[in-house]
Amino acid sequence: MAQSATKQDVQTAFLNGDLKEEVYIQQPEGFIDEEREDNVCKLRKAIYGLKQASRAWNQKANQILEDLGFKKCSYEPCLYVLNSDGKIAILALYVDDFLLFTDDPKLAESIINSLQRRINIRNLGSISEYLGIRVRRIGNSIYLDQSTYAKNVLKRFNHDGCNPLAVPLEPSVRLSTPPSTNHNPKLEYRELIGSLMYLAICTRPDLMFTVSYLSQFSSNYTRQHWSVATKVLRYLSGTIENSLVYTKSNQDVEIYCDASWGNGPQRHSFTGVASVISNGAVFWKSKKQRGVALSSTEAEYVSLCQGARHAKYLSNLLYDLINREGPIDIYCDSRGARLTAENQTSGSKLKHIDLQYHFTQDMVKEDVIKIHPATTDEMPADVLTKALPRPALNYCKARLGIL
Repeated sequence: MAQSATKQDVQTAFLNGDLKEEVYIQQPEGFIDEEREDNVCKLRKAIYGLKQASRAWNQKANQILEDLGFKKCSYEPCLYVLNSDGKIAILALYVDDFLLFTDDPKLAESIINSLQRRINIRNLGSISEYLGIRVRRIGNSIYLDQSTYAKNVLKRFNHDGCNPLAVPLEPSVRLSTPPSTNHNPKLEYRELIGSLMYLAICTRPDLMFTVSYLSQFSSNYTRQHWSVATKVLRYLSGTIENSLVYTKSNQDVEIYCDASWGNGPQRHSFTGVASVISNGAVFWKSKKQRGVALSSTEAEYVSLCQGARHAKYLSNLLYDLINREGPIDIYCDSRGARLTAENQTSGSKLKHIDLQYHFTQDMVKEDVIKIHPATTDEMPADVLTKALPRPALNYCKARLGIL
């Protein structure tokens, strides 16, 4: 866990970009040369408004960081790593912001000073908030939450001060697409789903399935759909201070894969995948499967493929950043799916499965992943596949680091 996590803002970032093309503009209003009104200006540097401005800035930033000794990550083009005498610094570039992480404050200070000599940046100090996410360090733990954003969502949809609910979606709820495409434009259903989606993606895995499920009806909804969606706001009201917590530990990467068979509106299954590092989720996904699975084993096998894909990405990324080697542990509660992935069974019931899903078998053979059994009651990814009762929901939240 990085001891130093700081944020730097690049002033007028896009003006630093170098143009490779010849670009001309009309003389700006207020700066027109009256003797040469028909002349145009040739740009020497990028300016805001050019189509290539963001690309030019990215190339300039890449050049500056590589000059400082940073290596661009092959699997995340805006992530850079510096290894200086055994000390590692990781820098993330997001538009015109630098996020710098390192265990050595002196190394961080040296990097910031070097950046300031090359471009005009403002050091904003330790990261306390970013993109609406509050960041707190308490002891050996880091807390991420969006309580301010959540309060604004509740206020926008007139649910501030509402009576809270224990779950975002009741397990008994079954929604269907109405036959008519007419919907009430006064119901801000799409706006509500979009607002909740940002929470679900950033810090609230417990909302992910519910939002994914409700988003299926964004183009055709009724007052019933709206009523169910507003109940998510009541759940949010009671859990507004929930944080995603990462605690310093020696825990390696763990990936959990699960599926609920045939619980979609057209009998499509839902895939749930979660990656946990330092006792907190760093990746989660809830997605309706494309085809209709003919058995629970098939649904779980498709889900396992999603987990294997993410494991391959994580394996490559972590090797690039910290030279981590060895297989990544994946947990699955379906014995049939595990045996199929390990190529220990080849029953006729699975011969029709799309070839892409056998990618998992290759990952097992190449020792990229190692699949472990898990009981259904101890599967944290269960919250990403279906609506759960309160005890099961709270258990999954705790396993994913939501406190």
